Amino acid sequence: MIKNENAKATDDESRKERILDAALELFATQGYGSTRVETIAKKAKLSYGLTYYHFSSKDILFHMVLQRSLDRSTTIYQSAMGREDSAYEKLRYFAETFLAYAKTKEGASGLLIMSHALTSDGIPQLTRIMVRDRMQQLGGILEGMIKEAQADGHAADKSSAALASMFLALIIGSAFLRIANAKSDFPDTDTFLCFLS
Repeated sequence: MIKNENAKATDDESRKERILDAALELFATQGYGSTRVETIAKKAKLSYGLTYYHFSSKDILFHMVLQRSLDRSTTIYQSAMGREDSAYEKLRYFAETFLAYAKTKEGASGLLIMSHALTSDGIPQLTRIMVRDRMQQLGGILEGMIKEAQADGHAADKSSAALASMFLALIIGSAFLRIANAKSDFPDTDTFLCFLS
């Protein structure tokens, strides 16, 4: 009996991940308003009923897709901040890891729908608030790393908040360009770090 329950739980998690993966891709390419749950179910190769069983509305599904992307981004920020390195090396690690994530289809799509959540009409208010609050939290972490690098003499004596915003804008912008043109070159870590000094 326990074996069957474990297998069912594993199957449920696998289906949820398939649904979230399909939803991420469709929300990124079609936008929130144009994406239908039926289309997500078809892309996930699951029935509409099973998709609805796991996620009872498009709003909930969109929220969960964004939460998963934000959680993965948060892990990158926290792992960089928690390193026993110099501030500059923390920033280097963050840039390398975040760029590697942003180069993936999942990472680039996640960044794109985060911007949708903040700028598009019709996004559920709770989802918009979640994204805004998490982005502010993550921006604060990055700003703290930049302040440490400034104290060590490895970053320009400019507004750390402005430098953090620029840094993220460069990474996110590069990810968007990558979505638009898969053949475009993605700048390396040193290119992203050079503007800090």
